[in-house]
Amino acid sequence: MTKDQYLKENELRKVEEVYDPKSGLNAYGERKEVQIAEFGTLYLPVSFLKIGWIKKIVRIGSIEKYCEKAGIIDYQKVIILFIKERFIYDCEYWLCTQATIKIKSRPKDDFLIASKTQKEVLYSILDDWYAGNPVRIIVVKCRQAFITTIVSAFNMWVQTCIFKQWNSLICGDVENQATNVRGIQDKIAKNIPGIFTDNGSKFEILPFEGSNKTRVITQRDCKLSTGSMQKPDNVRAADNSSSHCTEVGLWKTTLGKTPEDLIQAIRGGMDDVAHTVFILESSPKGTGNYFYNQWIEAKTGRSDLKPVFLPWFWVPRYS
Repeated sequence: MTKDQYLKENELRKVEEVYDPKSGLNAYGERKEVQIAEFGTLYLPVSFLKIGWIKKIVRIGSIEKYCEKAGIIDYQKVIILFIKERFIYDCEYWLCTQATIKIKSRPKDDFLIASKTQKEVLYSILDDWYAGNPVRIIVVKCRQAFITTIVSAFNMWVQTCIFKQWNSLICGDVENQATNVRGIQDKIAKNIPGIFTDNGSKFEILPFEGSNKTRVITQRDCKLSTGSMQKPDNVRAADNSSSHCTEVGLWKTTLGKTPEDLIQAIRGGMDDVAHTVFILESSPKGTGNYFYNQWIEAKTGRSDLKPVFLPWFWVPRYS
């Protein structure tokens, strides 16, 4: 290729379709364009539109008019119920309206609008989630892909909107890694307004039975646990529906501890059933290590992990 051809190819790679998760435009899954007076044009999941009272609102085209026809006085309450119901069927809508995160390039926290790299991982998760398959993924990521953020936010969506008693584990190479990732989850849960919780009060996250390594979202009875390759005791015999192992490329065999043993312990506490999640992710750390070997096995179809590769040129700052 000539220099001009390379430059043209680079510009083509930068072109992305308009993505608006708040309206649902070009978001995940099969969607239908509808008009609702209170929200304007929406692109809603087809599964959401199958709900009886939602169908009626869409047919009438207004929540206010729906309430008048149904004899419902509290019109604002129905708007809240509509939004909460959409959260269950539309993960990206929940992310962009409820998942408060720290964005490095901005002075203030903001809601999570998934980037191209984050969507690649999120959509891989959702494909298996909605197909009723166990989610089993290995991700090779570039720098600044923010994959720990999207996985943490997905877990929070499940724990605050979908299931009660759905426990999650974050495991890093060292304790601080896992604790920092859990901080993402803490921030999201604590910033969700009370009007969108089960009992009208903001979520509380408290130590579980005095443990610093396990906390619980009290309203949902969902535990958030941390563990590490260096101190693996907290992950053994745990009952987790989601296990997120981060920067696995750094995990090394030491006296009495191997990555293989730790992963076996983590997976031993999970059933291979729908709505369970196991994710290994890391930036590349050379060849011959545990993460590299797991990646090769996944790429060659010798494991149950689905490989997801995120190239550096998908990150705007590098392209």
